[in-house]
Amino acid sequence: MPFIVVELILVVFVIQLALPANPGGILKALLLPVIAHAVLLLRGPWLAATVVTCFTLHFALFSRPGMDFFLEAVFTIVCVQMVVATERSHAEAHRIALRLAEANSELAAYALQAEELAAARERSRMAREVHDLIGHYLTVVRVQLEAALSLHESQPEKAIDAVRNARECAGEGLREIRNSVESLRAGP
Repeated sequence: MPFIVVELILVVFVIQLALPANPGGILKALLLPVIAHAVLLLRGPWLAATVVTCFTLHFALFSRPGMDFFLEAVFTIVCVQMVVATERSHAEAHRIALRLAEANSELAAYALQAEELAAARERSRMAREVHDLIGHYLTVVRVQLEAALSLHESQPEKAIDAVRNARECAGEGLREIRNSVESLRAGP
């Protein structure tokens, strides 16, 4: 507001000095920028008071004021309001774009975390499956080999059968492990 008041005082002073030379042109050249600055800088009653003051100055200095100043002032107000509205909408669009980019970045980070979590869960599941599979077959092989050890002197035929069973179980376990590893490689 102080800027507008100083501007108005300067306008009145310049008008008083230059009025005899070109009253209409000087007045318009000085009052229209004041109106434009008021629209840019002021709101509400201060804006209205500045515009009314400019009109009052114009009409007070001319005994027969024309409509040209009124039309030019309205045109100035509308143009400046359009510029202000455009700048505000550009600024708002920029703020929204920044927020959207930030939200996109967060969403990408969450997606990456979800993907990593899913991969970790799948690895954990497969590790449990392989562990259980190996544990089962190794337990059976061990039992068969212990049986073969305890029977090798007293019942050699049964001991050889236990070793054969252990060998079959080990082979079956290897096939199962290979199938599990192959399914891991085939997955995404």
